[in-house]
Amino acid sequence: MVFDSLRFLRDHFSDMTRFRHTMRLYGFDDLPADTARKWGRRGHVPANWVIRALCVLEIEKGRPVPLAKYLETAQ
Repeated sequence: MVFDSLRFLRDHFSDMTRFRHTMRLYGFDDLPADTARKWGRRGHVPANWVIRALCVLEIEKGRPVPLAKYLETAQ
């Protein structure tokens, strides 16, 4: 099984610009736009940024974010 981290971010932040901005608002290091574009080309977001996003979303929504729909069978 593989976690589709890119789809997760797109679903919850709509685009990488909004993701970068939100992470900055919560005090995380500035994420360069070029780095975010590389993640998009690679189709994968590093786990440490996914975990940060999960924490921010839980704070904003007041509850954990469902994740099961982002699990996919490895091909």
